[in-house]
Amino acid sequence: MDRFYLQNPQYNTIFEKEGVGEGRGINDTKQILRERAINAFWVWMYDVGLPFNYVNYDSLTNFIELVGEHGPGIDPPTYHKVRVSQLKKEVKKVNELAEKHKVQWQKYGCSIMMDKWTIRNEKMITNILVNYLIGSIFLGFVDAFNKSTTGTKMFNLFEKSIEDIGPKNIVQVVTDNASEDVKVAELMRIVYPYIYWNPCSSHCINLILQDIFKINPYASSNT
Repeated sequence: MDRFYLQNPQYNTIFEKEGVGEGRGINDTKQILRERAINAFWVWMYDVGLPFNYVNYDSLTNFIELVGEHGPGIDPPTYHKVRVSQLKKEVKKVNELAEKHKVQWQKYGCSIMMDKWTIRNEKMITNILVNYLIGSIFLGFVDAFNKSTTGTKMFNLFEKSIEDIGPKNIVQVVTDNASEDVKVAELMRIVYPYIYWNPCSSHCINLILQDIFKINPYASSNT
């Protein structure tokens, strides 16, 4: 229990040091400790510029619980540990998990989802996800910069992913509705006639709405 108290002999508890006062119950004590910890977390979060939605991650809840179990005196991880040693451990865990998923792909089949988007520096990235009965798993990404200008170049990227997963394990490929992706679908029908191509329904709806709001009087009311 000594680790839960400051080692400074001038104060019996952390509350006396900060002038909180006496006569507080256990709930008040826990509330004060929580506010101090959360305030420190906000300062760190704003300092490094983390997006606000990061607090919705389940892993954060687990992290907070484990820090609380440790108590005072925990040292933050070093730059090297985060960047090298611990990262290697996590990559290994993810790869082991992916291998378990691949067994299910062979048994029940799966769908490939190609999510193409543009990051802040205007570089185009294509995320590759695999969906099957249990859920979806992020398989990797492709730097599609200067590669997605034609359907043939885009097909080469798709073909590598299909071969890595195994053509016989794939039921369908889902992409957006860009012209190069439509061309990919035509090439897929030739090379992989047993794999379906389906356009992303949310992208279809988005394009429909864009066309609707180009028509008067909607266009004038939204400009």
